[in-house]
Amino acid sequence: MITVGAGEDAISQAIAEKPDVIVLDVLMPKMNGWETMAILKEREDTQNIPIVICSVYQPSHSHQRNADFVDWLSKPVEEISLLHSFSKVITEPYGKIRILIVEDDNDLADLLATLFERHDIETFIARTGREAIHISQKVNPDLLILD
Repeated sequence: MITVGAGEDAISQAIAEKPDVIVLDVLMPKMNGWETMAILKEREDTQNIPIVICSVYQPSHSHQRNADFVDWLSKPVEEISLLHSFSKVITEPYGKIRILIVEDDNDLADLLATLFERHDIETFIARTGREAIHISQKVNPDLLILD
């Protein structure tokens, strides 16, 4: 799992790593989640990566039918909801799933890692973008969770 804190970083990591799924917050600095998703869906090399929206907002009626993302999770995210979203996009058994969490909030990163490890998902935590790049080059994660 790779976690980044900005839309530009999400795009560059998606291009480099080709994750199985992207969990995307709509509230990010500079480039918001909608702008980030639009660029990802325009690019041929990232357009087929499933996106799960994770937001403090509830989805509006128009967002519920948006084909650009596969699911919408409202914060605070419940464990079962997150796992259900992943099951929608992971169709083949790959063995143990590897997730990179890029999060500078230590408590939140540890909480997410604990949640995934309960379900036999291998997690890696990066506190900075540079650290995320370094870890992702070593472990080639299946999923990125971006701050």
